[in-house]
Amino acid sequence: MSEIEEITVVIKADGTLSIEVDGVAGPRCLSVTEELEKDLGGAVLKRVHKDSFHQTAGSQTSRQEQRRE
Repeated sequence: MSEIEEITVVIKADGTLSIEVDGVAGPRCLSVTEELEKDLGGAVLKRVHKDSFHQTAGSQTSRQEQRRE
């Protein structure tokens, strides 16, 4: 059975977006959120990668914040 891939987007009152990816191995999470980042507009303020970002298999979680212009 395959792992569930999940993207969570939180929009804060100040307009800052937080995008969190779960269930994606390695740096593939960057390509998973690429179109979403473009659609939401604004610049990525920071990316936070957990240790699992450097994995090639298994579960991975990444979090980033983006400000909408």
